[in-house]
Amino acid sequence: MAVAARRTPVPPIAAEELERRRRAYERATNSLRIEGLTATPEAEAVAQAWLRGEISNEEMGAQTRALHGA
Repeated sequence: MAVAARRTPVPPIAAEELERRRRAYERATNSLRIEGLTATPEAEAVAQAWLRGEISNEEMGAQTRALHGA
């Protein structure tokens, strides 16, 4: 599944939010590494779009769940 294009633009997010997302991403990827896992390329694409502020938290969650059949 490719990252779906947004129909409406996402408002720019604050630097503090970008930093919060970066830290959350690092925690998640470190947790995966500890367990000997890595994200799929599709999941990584969703995460990167979220990190750049291209998709909202809700969209990131929905796209991630869709990737994993939830």
